[in-house]
Amino acid sequence: MFSVFSKLAWFFKEHWKRYSIVIFALIIVNILEMIPPRLLGITIDLIQFNELTSRRLTQILVAFFVIIIVKYFVMLIWDINLFVGAVILERKLRSKVMRHLLKMNPRFYSKNRSGDLMARSTNDLKSIMMTAGFGVMTLFDSTVLMVFIILVMGFSISWSLTFTALISMPFIALAMQKYGQAIHQRFTEAQTAFSEMNNYTLESIRGVRVVRAFVQESYDHERFAQITETVFKKNKAVAELDALFDPTIKILVGLSYTIGLGYGTFLVINDQLSIGDLVTFNIYLGMMIWPMIALGHLINVLQRGHASLDRVEKILAQKPDVTDPEQPKSISTPEVIGFNRVSFSYPGTEENQLKQINLTIYRGETIGVVGKTGSGKTTLFKQLLRDYLPPKGELTINGIEIDQFTLEETRSWIGYVPQEQILFSKTIRENLSFGTGPISDQAINQILTSTSLKSDIDALPKGLDTIVGESGVTLSGGQKQRVSLVRALLVDPEILILDDSLSAVDGETEAIKEFYVNVLATFFNAIIYMGGILFALFLLNTRLAMICLLAIPILFLWIKFYQKYAGKYNRVIRSVNSSINASINESIQTMPIIQAFRRTKERQDEFEELNHRHYRYQRQLVRLESFTTYNLLGLLRGAALLLFIWFFGNGVLTGHGLITTGVLYAFADYLGRLFEPMEMLIHQLPQLEQARVSADRVFEMLDLDGEAVDDKEIPRINGHVRFDQVSFAYEANDYILHDLSFNVEPGESVAFVGHTGSGKSSIMNLLLRFYDQQKGRIFLDQYNSQELSRQQVRQHINIVLQDPFIFTGTVLSNIILNDPKITREKAIKALKTVGADQFIEKLPLKYDQPVGENGADFSTGQRQLLSFARALAFDPAILILDEATASIDTETEGLIQTAISILAEGRTMLIIAHRLSTIQHADQIIVMNKGKMIEQGTHDELLAQKGNYYQMFKMQQVGLAEQIG
Repeated sequence: MFSVFSKLAWFFKEHWKRYSIVIFALIIVNILEMIPPRLLGITIDLIQFNELTSRRLTQILVAFFVIIIVKYFVMLIWDINLFVGAVILERKLRSKVMRHLLKMNPRFYSKNRSGDLMARSTNDLKSIMMTAGFGVMTLFDSTVLMVFIILVMGFSISWSLTFTALISMPFIALAMQKYGQAIHQRFTEAQTAFSEMNNYTLESIRGVRVVRAFVQESYDHERFAQITETVFKKNKAVAELDALFDPTIKILVGLSYTIGLGYGTFLVINDQLSIGDLVTFNIYLGMMIWPMIALGHLINVLQRGHASLDRVEKILAQKPDVTDPEQPKSISTPEVIGFNRVSFSYPGTEENQLKQINLTIYRGETIGVVGKTGSGKTTLFKQLLRDYLPPKGELTINGIEIDQFTLEETRSWIGYVPQEQILFSKTIRENLSFGTGPISDQAINQILTSTSLKSDIDALPKGLDTIVGESGVTLSGGQKQRVSLVRALLVDPEILILDDSLSAVDGETEAIKEFYVNVLATFFNAIIYMGGILFALFLLNTRLAMICLLAIPILFLWIKFYQKYAGKYNRVIRSVNSSINASINESIQTMPIIQAFRRTKERQDEFEELNHRHYRYQRQLVRLESFTTYNLLGLLRGAALLLFIWFFGNGVLTGHGLITTGVLYAFADYLGRLFEPMEMLIHQLPQLEQARVSADRVFEMLDLDGEAVDDKEIPRINGHVRFDQVSFAYEANDYILHDLSFNVEPGESVAFVGHTGSGKSSIMNLLLRFYDQQKGRIFLDQYNSQELSRQQVRQHINIVLQDPFIFTGTVLSNIILNDPKITREKAIKALKTVGADQFIEKLPLKYDQPVGENGADFSTGQRQLLSFARALAFDPAILILDEATASIDTETEGLIQTAISILAEGRTMLIIAHRLSTIQHADQIIVMNKGKMIEQGTHDELLAQKGNYYQMFKMQQVGLAEQIG
């Protein structure tokens, strides 16, 4: 358990001055803590024996006042230094984790899912920070304070009374040891369950279009409910064990009180102890409640921190597969790329994906690599990108083996355009200049013009400064792909890799849980406890009890003051924390581009800006808490005791307010206990404020109108689709579709073609009711689609999206999607129909082969085949193919076209395609331009018109390259 400190020794050594100040200040504070109870005892004895004078009372009051003021400022010193140190540790570890993630290769990301990496980068780091802050404070404060209290009680009062009262200590130590062993295991299991929930949540968000399109909301919710139930049970097991700490300690401390009071009274009766000594002893014994309870919390915090540190270290211990050579070589220009008998297999697989490749590429040459889906085209490119260890055989640049160069140098030669459109949630300008850094608009516009993207960008609301959203969600598939192409061209690379890049181009909860588990329980407990003590005080002395009532408005005003100023910091901290999480997640998802464009340093620098901002506000919050929470409470506690001494001392001197010794003893005891619940409340103020801010953010999101889920079914539709004067805008008055009308009879196949951004995908979004039109009506058979629930609309419509999304699971689970209506046999039949069995049958477990996050082990074409089989397995009345064959080679596409011909009978087909050769046999072809239908007819009819369709078809026939030339 305590080994967590040895694992963090590097940080403590690095900040030894800070922690030396903390320890020294803690010792000073603990020494000062011993004096006020002793002064109180002396005062009581002076009162009892009628020896109190005005001079002695003044001396005691002055000494008392000086001590509580000095103690307050010394506590500020250790508090600020300690907890700022913990925030620094969190920042350093977060930076370290991010740097590590940016160095890792694809194999690392195939073994570690995004949600788990996110959990280790957030929750686990928070637990480690608690260890370095609260853990260190508790370890030194509780142990040093306890030792001091025992020594003072023994030497200044009575060793026999001390040993008798502390008879329960060994039992507390034994209980803490047993609890500690169990908490480590349970917390590790809870964090693992949280990681799994994180994985599922992220995947559900990324795959929400598939979930909705296939009407799987209920099944997805049920699966998520099962996962959250597991998380709940694991955290409940931790909470149940946590709940045993305080009662166990309080029972044993209560036993100490009972024994101490009984034996102490016996000593007083036998004149072996004075009343003042007994009061002082009782106060000291009460002071031991905090270190005893703190030791219980220490065990909890250390075990959590230990478990979290182990989880983080497991990630940091994994090394990148590809590293720089010790003595790297360098060349000025890559003149010749040589593949000499190159073979390669992905880690964990036995079959070679590349076999004995011999290829020589000279500078200036254009090499086209073709082949079936899964034939190794992308794998061949990845050898140049050095995503994996060097292949067998020889891969050379200018005759030098590629692994003799640094990663920085090899990647500096390459401009990479992957098939998946990987964009960052930044502006278009920032996405385009990602590989170059700041660049002039003139240079950008020149490339935009050559790639026919300038008019699209100019049409956007803010042009180059338009934010594209997460993964470029605000752009069409073709626009995203061309942005990727321009990004690579702006680098002016020696080697340009286009991985099927023209396929789409035309010619805050945890805090709330803490609120319910700890904060509410503490507040109710504290309020009830304070009420009981105040009632007892009124029974003893009404006048002084009235003065003690001032604690309630002071506490209320205190909480309001803290809430006002801490809320500002917490809102910023939670917001920045969300940005940090988004940055980590986006970096994980876009790592191939970050590494290919050699932007790891820049990405780290961007992350450090967020990380430092988070640290800066955390540091300010720590200072605020140091001045206004626990330390200020200590000052008030001291002031209350000072008032107590003055009140009774003055009463004795003036002859007013004389009370019995028993009442004096009881009042001193109750007054000390009054601050215990206040201390509990103040300790929970930071958690309360964090929970309040987090709750505001969560409920603000929950208040947004969502999509109601209606599982009520309608009879299977025939597939008649009619758009009647439909106009649609994603943003107000910025219409994408204008007064669009067309009719599709049941069983017809209709293709939609047009330049990128012409509105083709928007038609499908409206049909599936991902969005609703502002004007006009859409009919499915006799139904007005807006009079049906969204699930009823989608029950008989399926879609194969432009970007294939694959869920974690198995090959079959991706086809069935947990829907009991789709049998294993039906799913396998669909896979065979689309030709996916050709690569699935070669897998070790075939149809039960595990699938990693987003199908990372499969090529894009293979993932698209799985998506296609998924749609066919659900046997829809209307099948939408949104660029469904863009990622599939010509031969495989031929197989799918044959399958489509068979399945098209009795089924309406709506097809978006840029390859016009794939839609020549469609019953209708609708040509779109800027949201309007400009041509409609069959393939032959449109060619005869020699309009837009004719020009597009001619361009594809003669070749895009020739047209640009």
